[in-house]
Amino acid sequence: MGKPTLLTVDQVLDAFERDRIEPVTLPILYRAAMFLVAIGMLLLPILYVGIVGMAAFLVYLHATEHAHLLNFGDSGGRAWIIKIMLGYFGPLFVGGIVVLFMVKPLFVRAPKASAPFLLNAADQPLLFGFVGRICALVGSPRPREIHLDNRVNASAAFRRGWISMLGSDLVLTVGVPLAAGLRSDQFAGILAHEFGHFAQSMAMRFSYIIASINFWFFRVVYERDRLDEWLNKSRASAEYWMWSLVLWLSDKAVNFGRLILKGLMTVGHWMSAFLSRQMELDADRYECRLVGSATFDRTVVDLNLLSRAAGIGLDNLAESWKNGQLVDNFPSLVVLKSNRNSPSLEKNVRSQIDEEKPNRWSTHPIDKERIASARSENAGGIFH
Repeated sequence: MGKPTLLTVDQVLDAFERDRIEPVTLPILYRAAMFLVAIGMLLLPILYVGIVGMAAFLVYLHATEHAHLLNFGDSGGRAWIIKIMLGYFGPLFVGGIVVLFMVKPLFVRAPKASAPFLLNAADQPLLFGFVGRICALVGSPRPREIHLDNRVNASAAFRRGWISMLGSDLVLTVGVPLAAGLRSDQFAGILAHEFGHFAQSMAMRFSYIIASINFWFFRVVYERDRLDEWLNKSRASAEYWMWSLVLWLSDKAVNFGRLILKGLMTVGHWMSAFLSRQMELDADRYECRLVGSATFDRTVVDLNLLSRAAGIGLDNLAESWKNGQLVDNFPSLVVLKSNRNSPSLEKNVRSQIDEEKPNRWSTHPIDKERIASARSENAGGIFH
Protein backbone atom coordinates (compact mmCIF):
# COMPACT_ATOMS: atom_id res chain seq x y z
CA MET A 1 0.00 0.00 0.00
CA GLY A 2 1.51 3.33 -1.09
CA LYS A 3 1.72 6.53 0.85
CA PRO A 4 -1.37 8.76 0.82
CA THR A 5 -1.30 11.66 -1.63
CA LEU A 6 -0.67 14.94 0.18
CA LEU A 7 -2.61 17.89 -1.18
CA THR A 8 -1.01 21.29 -1.55
CA VAL A 9 -2.33 24.39 0.20
CA ASP A 10 -3.75 25.68 -3.11
CA GLN A 11 -5.49 22.39 -3.87
CA VAL A 12 -7.25 22.40 -0.48
CA LEU A 13 -8.25 26.06 -0.66
CA ASP A 14 -9.51 25.67 -4.23
CA ALA A 15 -11.95 23.01 -3.00
CA PHE A 16 -14.18 25.76 -1.63
CA GLU A 17 -16.79 26.44 -4.31
CA ARG A 18 -17.43 30.10 -3.42
CA ASP A 19 -15.69 33.00 -1.72
CA ARG A 20 -18.52 33.71 0.72
CA ILE A 21 -21.50 31.94 2.21
CA GLU A 22 -24.79 33.62 2.92
CA PRO A 23 -24.60 35.28 6.35
CA VAL A 24 -27.02 34.24 9.07
CA THR A 25 -29.32 37.17 9.82
CA LEU A 26 -30.40 37.83 13.39
CA PRO A 27 -33.88 39.31 14.07
CA ILE A 28 -33.97 42.78 15.60
CA LEU A 29 -35.94 41.48 18.60
CA TYR A 30 -33.29 38.84 19.23
CA ARG A 31 -30.51 41.45 19.19
CA ALA A 32 -32.55 43.71 21.48
CA ALA A 33 -33.12 40.81 23.89
CA MET A 34 -29.39 40.04 23.88
CA PHE A 35 -28.61 43.68 24.70
CA LEU A 36 -31.17 43.80 27.54
CA VAL A 37 -29.92 40.53 29.04
CA ALA A 38 -26.31 41.79 28.89
CA ILE A 39 -27.36 44.96 30.74
CA GLY A 40 -29.24 42.84 33.27
CA MET A 41 -26.18 40.66 33.81
CA LEU A 42 -24.01 43.73 34.42
CA LEU A 43 -26.52 44.92 37.02
CA LEU A 44 -26.30 41.68 39.01
CA PRO A 45 -22.70 42.25 40.23
CA ILE A 46 -23.62 45.89 40.96
CA LEU A 47 -26.55 44.64 43.06
CA TYR A 48 -24.19 42.32 44.87
CA VAL A 49 -21.79 45.19 45.62
CA GLY A 50 -24.76 47.08 47.09
CA ILE A 51 -25.59 44.11 49.34
CA VAL A 52 -21.95 43.96 50.49
CA GLY A 53 -22.03 47.69 51.25
CA MET A 54 -25.22 47.25 53.27
CA ALA A 55 -23.65 44.41 55.29
CA ALA A 56 -20.55 46.52 55.99
CA PHE A 57 -22.75 49.45 57.08
CA LEU A 58 -24.68 47.21 59.51
CA VAL A 59 -21.39 46.05 61.06
CA TYR A 60 -20.32 49.69 61.38
CA LEU A 61 -23.64 50.59 63.05
CA HIS A 62 -23.23 47.77 65.54
CA ALA A 63 -19.67 48.85 66.36
CA THR A 64 -20.69 52.47 67.01
CA GLU A 65 -24.23 52.17 68.39
CA HIS A 66 -23.57 49.32 70.81
CA ALA A 67 -20.25 50.54 72.20
CA HIS A 68 -21.98 51.06 75.57
CA LEU A 69 -21.81 47.29 76.07
CA LEU A 70 -18.10 47.74 76.75
CA ASN A 71 -18.86 49.65 79.98
CA PHE A 72 -18.07 47.51 83.03
CA GLY A 73 -20.99 48.97 85.03
CA ASP A 74 -22.15 47.13 88.09
CA SER A 75 -21.85 43.61 86.65
CA GLY A 76 -19.32 41.06 87.80
CA GLY A 77 -16.15 40.35 85.90
CA ARG A 78 -17.17 36.97 84.39
CA ALA A 79 -20.67 38.16 83.49
CA TRP A 80 -19.21 41.28 81.85
CA ILE A 81 -16.80 39.21 79.75
CA ILE A 82 -19.64 36.97 78.54
CA LYS A 83 -21.79 40.03 77.79
CA ILE A 84 -19.18 41.82 75.70
CA MET A 85 -18.12 38.60 73.97
CA LEU A 86 -21.63 37.56 72.96
CA GLY A 87 -23.22 40.99 72.78
CA TYR A 88 -20.49 43.11 71.21
CA PHE A 89 -17.34 41.33 69.97
CA GLY A 90 -19.20 38.19 68.82
CA PRO A 91 -21.51 39.99 66.36
CA LEU A 92 -18.63 42.26 65.37
CA PHE A 93 -16.44 39.27 64.54
CA VAL A 94 -19.23 37.39 62.75
CA GLY A 95 -20.19 40.50 60.79
CA GLY A 96 -16.57 41.17 59.89
CA ILE A 97 -16.14 37.59 58.67
CA VAL A 98 -19.30 37.87 56.57
CA VAL A 99 -18.17 41.15 54.97
CA LEU A 100 -14.70 39.71 54.34
CA PHE A 101 -16.12 36.61 52.66
CA MET A 102 -18.57 38.72 50.65
CA VAL A 103 -15.84 41.12 49.50
CA LYS A 104 -13.44 38.27 48.66
CA PRO A 105 -15.31 37.17 45.47
CA LEU A 106 -14.98 40.67 44.00
CA PHE A 107 -11.20 40.25 43.85
CA VAL A 108 -10.86 36.53 43.25
CA ARG A 109 -8.81 35.66 40.18
CA ALA A 110 -9.19 32.67 37.93
CA PRO A 111 -6.51 29.98 38.33
CA LYS A 112 -3.58 30.54 36.01
CA ALA A 113 -3.97 28.37 32.94
CA SER A 114 -1.12 26.19 31.76
CA ALA A 115 0.91 27.50 28.84
CA PRO A 116 -0.76 26.57 25.54
CA PHE A 117 0.89 24.67 22.71
CA LEU A 118 1.22 27.49 20.20
CA LEU A 119 1.41 26.77 16.47
CA ASN A 120 3.59 28.77 14.09
CA ALA A 121 2.05 29.93 10.80
CA ALA A 122 5.33 29.38 8.96
CA ASP A 123 5.38 25.72 10.07
CA GLN A 124 1.67 25.09 9.40
CA PRO A 125 0.73 27.01 6.24
CA LEU A 126 -2.07 24.60 5.30
CA LEU A 127 -3.87 24.87 8.63
CA PHE A 128 -3.51 28.66 8.82
CA GLY A 129 -4.61 29.04 5.20
CA PHE A 130 -7.53 26.68 5.82
CA VAL A 131 -8.65 28.62 8.91
CA GLY A 132 -8.20 31.95 7.12
CA ARG A 133 -10.36 30.84 4.19
CA ILE A 134 -13.14 29.66 6.52
CA CYS A 135 -13.05 32.97 8.41
CA ALA A 136 -13.38 34.86 5.12
CA LEU A 137 -16.31 32.68 4.05
CA VAL A 138 -18.08 33.11 7.37
CA GLY A 139 -17.29 36.82 7.73
CA SER A 140 -15.28 36.50 10.94
CA PRO A 141 -11.93 38.01 11.92
CA ARG A 142 -8.95 35.65 11.62
CA PRO A 143 -7.43 34.36 14.85
CA ARG A 144 -4.04 35.80 15.75
CA GLU A 145 -3.00 32.54 17.38
CA ILE A 146 -3.87 28.86 17.06
CA HIS A 147 -3.39 26.65 20.10
CA LEU A 148 -3.58 22.87 20.46
CA ASP A 149 -4.91 20.76 23.32
CA ASN A 150 -5.97 17.14 23.81
CA ARG A 151 -9.75 17.57 24.04
CA VAL A 152 -12.42 16.49 21.58
CA ASN A 153 -13.36 20.11 21.04
CA ALA A 154 -12.52 23.33 19.27
CA SER A 155 -13.15 26.86 20.47
CA ALA A 156 -12.62 30.42 19.32
CA ALA A 157 -12.38 33.13 21.95
CA PHE A 158 -11.15 36.64 22.65
CA ARG A 159 -7.42 36.12 23.10
CA ARG A 160 -6.98 38.45 26.06
CA GLY A 161 -10.47 38.34 27.49
CA TRP A 162 -12.12 41.67 28.21
CA ILE A 163 -9.15 43.56 26.77
CA SER A 164 -9.77 42.00 23.35
CA MET A 165 -13.56 42.26 23.45
CA LEU A 166 -13.77 45.63 21.71
CA GLY A 167 -11.43 44.55 18.92
CA SER A 168 -10.88 41.48 16.78
CA ASP A 169 -8.09 39.78 18.69
CA LEU A 170 -9.09 36.11 18.58
CA VAL A 171 -7.46 32.80 19.46
CA LEU A 172 -8.48 29.41 18.08
CA THR A 173 -7.92 26.30 20.21
CA VAL A 174 -8.07 22.98 18.37
CA GLY A 175 -8.29 19.61 20.08
CA VAL A 176 -5.92 17.25 18.29
CA PRO A 177 -8.26 14.22 18.79
CA LEU A 178 -10.99 16.25 17.11
CA ALA A 179 -8.83 17.04 14.10
CA ALA A 180 -7.55 13.47 13.93
CA GLY A 181 -10.98 11.90 14.17
CA LEU A 182 -13.00 13.97 11.69
CA ARG A 183 -12.96 14.26 7.91
CA SER A 184 -11.68 17.57 6.54
CA ASP A 185 -15.19 18.78 5.70
CA GLN A 186 -16.42 17.92 9.21
CA PHE A 187 -13.44 19.71 10.72
CA ALA A 188 -14.14 22.72 8.50
CA GLY A 189 -17.75 22.70 9.69
CA ILE A 190 -16.70 22.77 13.35
CA LEU A 191 -14.45 25.76 12.63
CA ALA A 192 -17.28 27.51 10.76
CA HIS A 193 -19.48 27.04 13.82
CA GLU A 194 -16.88 28.57 16.15
CA PHE A 195 -16.18 31.54 13.91
CA GLY A 196 -19.89 31.86 13.17
CA HIS A 197 -20.24 33.19 16.69
CA PHE A 198 -17.85 36.03 15.89
CA ALA A 199 -19.60 36.75 12.60
CA GLN A 200 -22.53 37.84 14.78
CA SER A 201 -20.46 40.85 15.90
CA MET A 202 -22.23 42.76 18.69
CA ALA A 203 -24.41 39.78 19.61
CA MET A 204 -21.21 37.83 20.31
CA ARG A 205 -19.88 40.62 22.50
CA PHE A 206 -23.10 40.73 24.47
CA SER A 207 -22.89 36.96 24.76
CA TYR A 208 -19.30 37.23 26.03
CA ILE A 209 -20.39 39.65 28.76
CA ILE A 210 -23.21 37.30 29.77
CA ALA A 211 -21.03 34.18 29.77
CA SER A 212 -18.18 35.87 31.67
CA ILE A 213 -20.46 37.07 34.47
CA ASN A 214 -22.17 33.67 34.66
CA PHE A 215 -18.77 31.98 34.93
CA TRP A 216 -17.66 34.44 37.61
CA PHE A 217 -20.76 33.69 39.70
CA PHE A 218 -20.18 29.95 39.30
CA ARG A 219 -16.58 30.23 40.47
CA VAL A 220 -17.23 32.39 43.53
CA VAL A 221 -20.14 30.19 44.62
CA TYR A 222 -18.34 26.86 44.37
CA GLU A 223 -14.59 27.51 44.60
CA ARG A 224 -12.88 27.40 47.99
CA ASP A 225 -9.56 28.95 49.01
CA ARG A 226 -7.24 29.21 52.04
CA LEU A 227 -9.63 31.51 53.89
CA ASP A 228 -12.40 28.94 53.59
CA GLU A 229 -10.01 26.23 54.78
CA TRP A 230 -9.00 28.38 57.77
CA LEU A 231 -12.63 28.83 58.85
CA ASN A 232 -13.34 25.09 58.53
CA LYS A 233 -10.19 24.10 60.44
CA SER A 234 -10.84 26.69 63.16
CA ARG A 235 -14.36 25.36 63.66
CA ALA A 236 -13.12 21.79 63.87
CA SER A 237 -10.36 22.56 66.39
CA ALA A 238 -12.20 25.09 68.60
CA GLU A 239 -12.38 23.91 72.22
CA TYR A 240 -13.83 26.85 74.17
CA TRP A 241 -17.63 26.85 73.78
CA MET A 242 -17.92 30.61 73.28
CA TRP A 243 -15.30 30.66 70.49
CA SER A 244 -16.90 27.59 68.94
CA LEU A 245 -20.29 29.33 68.93
CA VAL A 246 -18.86 32.44 67.27
CA LEU A 247 -17.17 30.34 64.55
CA TRP A 248 -20.36 28.33 64.01
CA LEU A 249 -22.34 31.54 63.54
CA SER A 250 -19.63 32.83 61.20
CA ASP A 251 -19.87 29.70 59.08
CA LYS A 252 -23.66 29.98 58.85
CA ALA A 253 -23.43 33.66 57.95
CA VAL A 254 -20.83 32.95 55.24
CA ASN A 255 -23.10 30.26 53.81
CA PHE A 256 -25.92 32.79 53.78
CA GLY A 257 -23.71 35.18 51.81
CA ARG A 258 -22.98 32.40 49.32
CA LEU A 259 -26.71 31.71 49.13
CA ILE A 260 -27.19 35.30 47.95
CA LEU A 261 -24.51 34.78 45.31
CA LYS A 262 -26.10 31.52 44.25
CA GLY A 263 -29.47 33.25 43.91
CA LEU A 264 -27.94 35.94 41.68
CA MET A 265 -26.15 33.23 39.67
CA THR A 266 -29.45 31.41 39.15
CA VAL A 267 -31.18 34.60 38.01
CA GLY A 268 -28.36 35.31 35.54
CA HIS A 269 -28.37 31.77 34.23
CA TRP A 270 -32.16 31.83 33.84
CA MET A 271 -31.99 35.11 31.91
CA SER A 272 -29.28 33.95 29.51
CA ALA A 273 -29.78 30.21 28.93
CA PHE A 274 -32.36 30.55 26.14
CA LEU A 275 -30.33 33.16 24.26
CA SER A 276 -27.19 31.06 24.61
CA ARG A 277 -28.93 28.04 23.09
CA GLN A 278 -30.20 30.20 20.24
CA MET A 279 -26.69 31.49 19.54
CA GLU A 280 -25.47 27.90 19.23
CA LEU A 281 -28.23 27.10 16.72
CA ASP A 282 -27.33 30.23 14.73
CA ALA A 283 -23.67 29.16 14.65
CA ASP A 284 -24.80 25.69 13.52
CA ARG A 285 -26.39 27.35 10.49
CA TYR A 286 -22.98 28.68 9.44
CA GLU A 287 -21.65 25.13 9.71
CA CYS A 288 -24.50 23.80 7.55
CA ARG A 289 -24.03 26.47 4.91
CA LEU A 290 -20.34 25.62 4.63
CA VAL A 291 -20.43 21.81 4.61
CA GLY A 292 -24.11 20.87 4.24
CA SER A 293 -26.87 19.67 6.56
CA ALA A 294 -26.08 15.99 5.92
CA THR A 295 -22.45 16.46 6.99
CA PHE A 296 -23.63 18.28 10.12
CA ASP A 297 -25.80 15.26 11.01
CA ARG A 298 -22.83 12.91 10.56
CA THR A 299 -20.58 15.20 12.59
CA VAL A 300 -22.92 15.17 15.60
CA VAL A 301 -22.77 11.37 15.71
CA ASP A 302 -18.98 11.27 15.23
CA LEU A 303 -18.45 13.83 17.99
CA ASN A 304 -20.43 11.64 20.38
CA LEU A 305 -18.33 8.62 19.40
CA LEU A 306 -15.07 10.54 19.78
CA SER A 307 -16.09 12.00 23.16
CA ARG A 308 -16.98 8.53 24.41
CA ALA A 309 -13.65 7.22 23.10
CA ALA A 310 -11.75 10.03 24.81
CA GLY A 311 -13.26 9.01 28.15
CA ILE A 312 -12.24 5.40 27.55
CA GLY A 313 -8.79 6.55 26.47
CA LEU A 314 -8.28 8.53 29.68
CA ASP A 315 -9.32 5.50 31.72
CA ASN A 316 -6.77 3.45 29.77
CA LEU A 317 -4.09 6.05 30.52
CA ALA A 318 -4.87 5.88 34.24
CA GLU A 319 -4.56 2.09 34.20
CA SER A 320 -1.36 2.05 32.12
CA TRP A 321 0.21 4.70 34.37
CA LYS A 322 -0.06 2.29 37.29
CA ASN A 323 2.15 -0.07 35.29
CA GLY A 324 4.63 2.66 34.47
CA GLN A 325 3.51 2.99 30.85
CA LEU A 326 1.97 5.72 28.71
CA VAL A 327 0.46 5.63 25.25
CA ASP A 328 2.63 7.06 22.45
CA ASN A 329 -0.16 8.92 20.66
CA PHE A 330 -3.33 9.85 22.57
CA PRO A 331 -5.25 11.30 19.59
CA SER A 332 -4.67 8.06 17.65
CA LEU A 333 -5.87 6.09 20.68
CA VAL A 334 -9.09 8.15 20.74
CA VAL A 335 -9.68 7.53 17.02
CA LEU A 336 -9.01 3.81 17.50
CA LYS A 337 -11.42 3.54 20.45
CA SER A 338 -14.18 5.47 18.67
CA ASN A 339 -15.13 2.45 16.50
CA ARG A 340 -16.90 4.70 14.03
CA ASN A 341 -17.29 1.88 11.52
CA SER A 342 -19.48 -0.09 13.93
CA PRO A 343 -23.16 0.08 12.77
CA SER A 344 -24.41 -1.17 16.14
CA LEU A 345 -22.47 1.51 18.05
CA GLU A 346 -23.75 4.25 15.73
CA LYS A 347 -27.29 2.95 16.19
CA ASN A 348 -26.81 3.09 19.95
CA VAL A 349 -25.55 6.70 19.77
CA ARG A 350 -28.46 7.79 17.57
CA SER A 351 -30.87 6.11 19.97
CA GLN A 352 -29.35 8.06 22.88
CA ILE A 353 -29.64 11.30 20.87
CA ASP A 354 -33.33 10.61 20.15
CA GLU A 355 -34.06 9.88 23.83
CA GLU A 356 -32.31 12.97 25.21
CA LYS A 357 -34.67 15.44 26.91
CA PRO A 358 -34.38 19.25 26.63
CA ASN A 359 -33.08 21.13 29.66
CA ARG A 360 -34.18 24.75 29.94
CA TRP A 361 -31.16 25.50 32.15
CA SER A 362 -28.63 24.26 29.61
CA THR A 363 -26.51 26.75 27.66
CA HIS A 364 -26.42 24.39 24.65
CA PRO A 365 -29.33 22.81 22.80
CA ILE A 366 -29.54 19.03 22.84
CA ASP A 367 -28.22 17.18 19.80
CA LYS A 368 -31.71 16.21 18.65
CA GLU A 369 -32.68 19.90 18.40
CA ARG A 370 -29.46 20.74 16.58
CA ILE A 371 -29.97 17.99 14.02
CA ALA A 372 -33.60 19.05 13.46
CA SER A 373 -32.50 22.68 13.00
CA ALA A 374 -29.77 21.62 10.57
CA ARG A 375 -32.22 19.57 8.53
CA SER A 376 -34.61 22.52 8.31
CA GLU A 377 -31.71 24.58 6.97
CA ASN A 378 -31.52 22.04 4.13
CA ALA A 379 -28.13 23.35 2.99
CA GLY A 380 -26.00 21.64 0.38
CA GLY A 381 -22.75 23.24 1.49
CA ILE A 382 -19.85 24.58 -0.57
CA PHE A 383 -16.96 22.44 0.74
CA HIS A 384 -16.87 18.66 0.47
